[in-house]
Amino acid sequence: MPLLWRVSDPGIPAAAPRLRRFVHALGSAYGVLGATTLFILASVPLALRHLSREEFGLWALMTQIGGYLMLVDLGMSSAVARLLIDCKDRPQDGEYGGLIRTSWLVCLAQAGIVLAAGPLLAPLAAAALDIKPGLRDDFIVLMEWQCVLIGAGFALKPLQLILHAHQRMDVTNYAQIAGWAVNYAVTWWAFAAGWGVFSLLWGSAAAWVLNHLTAGVAVRRLRLFPQAGGWGRPGWGRFREVFAFAKDVFLIVLGTQLVDASQLLVITRALGLEAAAFWAVGTKGYQFLLQVQGRLFAMSAPAFAEMIVRGERERLLRRFRGLSIAAVSFAAFGGAGLILCNNAFVSLWTDGRMMWPVMNDVLLALCVVAHALKNFHASFIPLTKQVGALKWVYSAEGLAFIVLGLMLAPHGGLTLVIALSLACTLAFTLAYGVWRSRQYFGVPTGEMLGGWLKPPARVCVCLGTVAVLVLGAGWSQPPLTQLLTGLVVGTGAGGWCFARFGLPADLKDELAARLPAQLAGPFRRFSGANVSTASGRGA
Repeated sequence: MPLLWRVSDPGIPAAAPRLRRFVHALGSAYGVLGATTLFILASVPLALRHLSREEFGLWALMTQIGGYLMLVDLGMSSAVARLLIDCKDRPQDGEYGGLIRTSWLVCLAQAGIVLAAGPLLAPLAAAALDIKPGLRDDFIVLMEWQCVLIGAGFALKPLQLILHAHQRMDVTNYAQIAGWAVNYAVTWWAFAAGWGVFSLLWGSAAAWVLNHLTAGVAVRRLRLFPQAGGWGRPGWGRFREVFAFAKDVFLIVLGTQLVDASQLLVITRALGLEAAAFWAVGTKGYQFLLQVQGRLFAMSAPAFAEMIVRGERERLLRRFRGLSIAAVSFAAFGGAGLILCNNAFVSLWTDGRMMWPVMNDVLLALCVVAHALKNFHASFIPLTKQVGALKWVYSAEGLAFIVLGLMLAPHGGLTLVIALSLACTLAFTLAYGVWRSRQYFGVPTGEMLGGWLKPPARVCVCLGTVAVLVLGAGWSQPPLTQLLTGLVVGTGAGGWCFARFGLPADLKDELAARLPAQLAGPFRRFSGANVSTASGRGA
C-alpha cells in the first residue's frame, strides 16, 4: 500500500491525482473480489468439517438476515457520500463538518434501531422460521451478536463515507482484503478451540475490528476531518437535504433488488425447483462477470461526482465517454469468455449431471454488455442529484419482467427467461439512462449510440467470429479440453481485441503516456497507441 498515507492537502492531493487514485481503487477492488472468492472456497470446507449441515445452514440464514437488516440504512449512506463531495473542498466553512456531524447522528440512530431489534426480534424470528429446539438458543444468541456488529458498523459508517468522498476507496479495499485473511485465521483458531458455530461469528468480529480501525486511522492520518473551528453544527436543514436525496436512492435500491432477485422467483414458480437449480449453477460465471465489470463504475463514481461539483464538464464528458466505452468493450471480452467456457465449466462442475445450452450463454453475454451500459448511464444519474423518474424505472422493469416471465416462461424455458430479462433491461433502465445521459451531456443520440458503441461493436464482431470457430472445431471434445481451449484462446484473442479495438484512441494514448517506461513500449505495440498525442495529464 505505497500510497496509503501520502497526502498533501485534504481537498486535492497533488501527489495523488484522480487517475492514480482511480487505478489504485479499481485494482484493489478486484483484489477484494479475488480475496472474497478465495475466502468462500476455503471457509466452506473448513466450516463443514467442524459443523453439521444444520449448524452451517444456521449461519447462512444469519447472513441472509443481516442483509435485510442493512436496509435500515434507507439510502442515507449513498446520499451522505454524494453530498460530502459537494462541500469537501471547503472544509473551513463549517458545511463539511456539519454534514459529517449530521450523518453521525443519523447513523447512531440507525445503530440504535438495529441494536434494539436484536433482543426483540431474535425470539420471534426463531419461532417464525421454525428453528429446531436444539438450535434455537444458538440462533437467538447469534442473531443478537449479529445485530451488535451491524449496529456498531452503522455507528462508524461515516468514516467509510469520508474515505469514499475523497476517492480513497483503496484504503477500504485493502482493509477488506486483509480482513478476509484475518477472518479465516480467527475462524480456524476458534474451530480448533471448540467454539462450534460461534467460530464464524468470532471470525467476522475480528474482520470488523480491522476494517473499521483501518478506516479511522486512515481518515485521521490523511487529515480528512475538518480542522478545529470548521466542524459546523448539525441541523434539520441538512437532515432534510440528506433525507430527501436518500429517499430517492432507497427507492432505486428497492427497485434494483426487485430486478436482481426476480429471476429465481419467476423460474421457481413457472418452471419448478429443478429449473431453479439449473439457473443457480449455470449463471455463476455470469454473476461473477457482473461483479467484475460493475466495479469499474463504482470506483470511478466519486471522481465523476467531483467533476460535477467543480464544473469540469469537458473533462467529465471525456472521462465518462472513455470509461464507458472501455467498460462495454471489457464486458464484450468477458461475454465471449462466457460463451467459450461456461458450457464446459458447468459440465465439469456438476460431473456431467447438468448441461447448459450455448444459446443461454450467448444471451447471458449480451446481458453482461447491456448491464455494462446500464451501469454507466443509469447509475450516473444519482451523481447529478436529479434522480427524476429513475426511482420508479427499476421497479417498473422488475414488475414487467415478473408479469411477462410468469406468462411466457412455461412456453420457452430458461432461454426465454434470459431473453425477457435482456429485453426488459433494454426497454427500461438502459433506455432511460441513455436518454438522461444525452440530455445531461448534450450529445446527439446518433453519436452516443453510434460513435460510442463502435469500439465495443468491433470487439463483439472479432470475438464472435473466434467463438464460432472455436466452438465449431471443439464441439465434440471432452469438457476439460473445451474449457482449457476456451480459456487460452479467449484470453489471448480477447485481450488483443480489447486492447486493439475496444479502447478509444485518446484513452489508449493517455495510458501509454502514463505507464512506466518498461510497460509503455509493449502496451503501444499491443494496442496501437500513439504516445505523442496523449492528452489530459491533469485529469
